[in-house]
Amino acid sequence: MKIVILHLSDIHFKQSDNPIENQLQLISNAVKTIEPNAEDLSILVTGDIANTGNENEYIKASIFFKALEARIRELQNFKNITWCFSPGNHDCDFSNPSKIRSELLEMQKKHSVPSIDDEILECLLKPQKNFRKFVDECHPKHSIDRHYYSASTIYLGNDKINIHNYNTAISSSITETQGDLFFPISQLPSIESAAEIVISCFHHPYNWLESNNAREFRKHVESTSDLILSGHEHVPGHYNKTDLLSKTNSTYFEGAVLQNHKNPSESGFNAFVLDIERKLIKTFVFNLSEGLYRANTNNPDWIEFQRNKNRVRNEFEINSSYIDRFLADPGAGFTNSRKGKLEFQDIFVPGYLDEISRLDESKDLVIPAVPMANFTKSSANKNRILIIGEEQSGKTSFAKYLYMSYHESGLIPIFMRASMLKDRDIEDTHFRNRLFEAISDQYSPDLQETFLQLPIEKKVLLLDDLHLSPFNQKGLGRFIEHIENQFGKIILFSHALSFVDELANAATKNDFAHFSQYEVKPFGNQLREQLIERWYLIGKEYTVNELELEKMVVNTKRTVDGLLGKNLLPSYPIFILIILQQLEASTNLNTYNGAHGYLYELLITSAITNANTKIDLDTAYTFLGMLAESMFQRKTRFVTKEEISEIHKEFCEFSKQTIRLEKIEKPLLDANILIEHDQKYWFRYKYCYYYFAARFLSDRLRTETGQARLSLLGGEIYREEYANILMFLAYLSNKDQSIIDVMLRNAKSIYVGVAACDFDEHIKFINKMHADLPKSILLDRKTSHSRAEINQRLDEFDHVNGSLQKQNEDVDDALKLNVALKTIQVLGQLLKNFPSSLDGNIKKEIADQCYQLGLRTMTKFFQFAEENQEGLITLFDDWLGNVTAKETEISLKPKAEQFIAFLIEAFSTVVIRRVSSAVGVASLAPLYEEIRNQYSGLSVNMIDYAIKLDHFERFPLEEIDAIIKEAKNNIFPLILLRRLTIEHFQRFPVDRKVKQSACTKLKIELKYMQLLENKQKKMG
Repeated sequence: MKIVILHLSDIHFKQSDNPIENQLQLISNAVKTIEPNAEDLSILVTGDIANTGNENEYIKASIFFKALEARIRELQNFKNITWCFSPGNHDCDFSNPSKIRSELLEMQKKHSVPSIDDEILECLLKPQKNFRKFVDECHPKHSIDRHYYSASTIYLGNDKINIHNYNTAISSSITETQGDLFFPISQLPSIESAAEIVISCFHHPYNWLESNNAREFRKHVESTSDLILSGHEHVPGHYNKTDLLSKTNSTYFEGAVLQNHKNPSESGFNAFVLDIERKLIKTFVFNLSEGLYRANTNNPDWIEFQRNKNRVRNEFEINSSYIDRFLADPGAGFTNSRKGKLEFQDIFVPGYLDEISRLDESKDLVIPAVPMANFTKSSANKNRILIIGEEQSGKTSFAKYLYMSYHESGLIPIFMRASMLKDRDIEDTHFRNRLFEAISDQYSPDLQETFLQLPIEKKVLLLDDLHLSPFNQKGLGRFIEHIENQFGKIILFSHALSFVDELANAATKNDFAHFSQYEVKPFGNQLREQLIERWYLIGKEYTVNELELEKMVVNTKRTVDGLLGKNLLPSYPIFILIILQQLEASTNLNTYNGAHGYLYELLITSAITNANTKIDLDTAYTFLGMLAESMFQRKTRFVTKEEISEIHKEFCEFSKQTIRLEKIEKPLLDANILIEHDQKYWFRYKYCYYYFAARFLSDRLRTETGQARLSLLGGEIYREEYANILMFLAYLSNKDQSIIDVMLRNAKSIYVGVAACDFDEHIKFINKMHADLPKSILLDRKTSHSRAEINQRLDEFDHVNGSLQKQNEDVDDALKLNVALKTIQVLGQLLKNFPSSLDGNIKKEIADQCYQLGLRTMTKFFQFAEENQEGLITLFDDWLGNVTAKETEISLKPKAEQFIAFLIEAFSTVVIRRVSSAVGVASLAPLYEEIRNQYSGLSVNMIDYAIKLDHFERFPLEEIDAIIKEAKNNIFPLILLRRLTIEHFQRFPVDRKVKQSACTKLKIELKYMQLLENKQKKMG
């Protein structure tokens, strides 16, 4: 059987002069074209029937709706035509304002309303009395009618369609703004789920409700509805939304304005047809055009209609306490100022896995990454799976995600921890008891026997912490053999790959090596950005300004990337979230300027104080400093049991205390600061070693030994270890002049005798490679799309260059380049750690030396390129000739020159960006102005422009004019100016008028992309 659903909204009937009254026949004619064979018609109106809630307006509406029904019946013989109405803000009559109601609404905005009761509801609903009278006259008896919520049922043969109407205008006022409204979710009765289809209707989209109330309302609606209809915003829309975790589908229809008094030609409505028997749907959007309501598609296709899986009852319904206690728990007690305690779904972003195929005993093949979001589909034919990951890489979170995904697909998952198994669980009878405990906890004790009788292919075992099981290799092999007889799909999660390899070699039956093996990948650039965006959307999903959101995401990602560094911290979600929480909680604004020492210190302090086994911070910090110093002196990254005992002895002698080693060791192991394995100890994360090596030195910096160490670090800053220790020392030193003197002395000694690049004489040879200023095109598209492409390229590059080559410690030209860039970075940290307390003249000298060293580095690179120009051109000429598909006698020298020019320009952009990143802080604008006035050259002005692009709120349009005027016909600085500007536009959202102005000034062709995309919605 088929039913047509007509979705009308925002009609705004006045007491007179309603143009829509002249469109009755046109609407009826349009309805006739939808589905001639439909048995029933249901007309759902999602609010703003009246214009001011006046009784006479509803009289007009009633006349119109009766006339519309009569015209439709004349054209098509529907068995039944039913109506349902939801109120909107225009359905409220505010002509007699209530002081009590106004005070209640103000209290609600401040979250101080007492528990909602019938008396409060009656007061809030008072402006809708005319609407209620209208509905009572026009609508058949509701099965439930609470005025803030009503439900009715349509019968199609033996099938039921339930219509739920939610009164989102209950807290409306004359002037309402997004994020102010609320709906009394706690007052809702239990919702029947037995209907074939459930349609929910309300006026205001979620973004008009207070963010937490909106989240709860959306959660309720999406868990109880198949189709969701709304109005208010006058923009028609139709889209499907898939919930991130449950994979459930919700189909949304957003109503057009049916009557716009200011623009009567703007009129439209939605319609869709449901074929209940065949479970199909087809949709229409009608708009008034040239005297007819025309559909967006003349003959839309029938598509499969998927009921909301949340409504399809599974006999094995997950126990709500298990959801709260485990599945909804993010696992680390994260909080957010906009919501408080967070849930798993708030912060989970599915990552990627590497699939590992065992080719032989010595070689692994890494197959392209597998998205976690599609894992249940991509691994559907694999019933024995092993997931490997580092400590805190997100294995358990992925297990939760799989648990919910498998359950929603109709399978019955059981989650267990191998660490909770007992020795006797290797036997079937004992394991069955363990299994019954899990069934009772996760579902119900009444389902124990039912689970055993399920077909084996319906049962999924997710076994976490395999490496912590009580079994040896032989015992674990036997345990796996037992569970393979009871579960159709088994997914194991383990930390130690070497442990699994041993098991595979030891197993005899059901060889473990036949398990499909995957490894959890760290988050790349794009996933980091998605997680950061998700964090900032919490509690603001429907109110956040998209421009401000993008700015916050881009700036925060820069901070997160800097903190993660080159493996200083593993790029797993938990560490990114810890950084985000610390950034939010931190009152030290330097962290946003790029001074990272403070945040690293917070991470360490938080880890130690939150560990299960306690130790006072002073003891921990002193001991760890001595441990790091010992590793530095021994030139190793671990110490043996005997060596750590020696360090402990030295610690006790130094502090004149008696503390047992285990009293120090255990808390530091519990806090994940140290790792112990095979009688060896090391720092779990590199940044901890660097921090404590610097901390030990900072306490002794004024000694002769300390000064010698400082000179060693500064002189060999090209070493990753030394550079990072210096970075932390810059934070811990509290503006110690000796560090500043050493770093400034080093900066001045690099490329001595080389002039700072002037962007004039030094680059004439580059300008000769260009006949004219090259054409430049910028696609005007969403910056989020551009950043996604950039992030993808960065992730691909990181994947290819995963292993760094050993550094050559001979200080050649390439190494000097590294020294120069590292020196700029450390000097920048000195500047940013103390933006206010450091003397202004010292700050100016630091920034000045960063400018000058960057420009000398560019000059040196240009000299190398010019001196070797012919050789480079010949080399690239030959290479380009080899890769050209067709042999040619024509020299490829012009293309080779262009390619070399491109590399030089790209290198110059990188150096300018490095200087900007090192010294850029918005509050230091007067300092940059002093430097610009001191040198007044193109090259210094270019660095100044980059700093303002990267760190200032205002886009530097005036600076573009000044550089263009100074450059005149000098092509090279104009190309750099373009590159810096285009890169900025690709990463940061900028007002379109500003973008157009900048592109016009720089002669960049701005192309607008006309993309036809489905309406995008943010997922909660």
